[in-house]
Amino acid sequence: MTAKQIEKELNRQAVMFEKACMNGLFTTSIKFSDFIEQWKTEYAVAHFKRTTMDTMNHALKRIEEELGHFRMDKINSRTIKNLIQSLVNDNKNHKSLGAKSVKNYISFTSSIFDYACI
Repeated sequence: MTAKQIEKELNRQAVMFEKACMNGLFTTSIKFSDFIEQWKTEYAVAHFKRTTMDTMNHALKRIEEELGHFRMDKINSRTIKNLIQSLVNDNKNHKSLGAKSVKNYISFTSSIFDYACI
């Protein structure tokens, strides 16, 4: 996927997430970092292979740095766009990622939000 396609997909996911939040489909007072742990325990371990989990854990460290302190109901399309920018651009803590890696990071993040809306 190109950077433009990744951004378009992320915007779509963010809009879906915001609608789910507004409809009260999950507890919104939980922080994203806490929900990641819940998702790993309840969903990921049963649905992903160990090698995928290892890759995912590496990606989730960086995602958690960006989003972990937010409550689930405070994550919106702007927050997700900032996450993408952080992944695409160099910063003092991390190098920029390629399009395939960004897509994988967003896929993992999307999986967490999908589970939150169940």
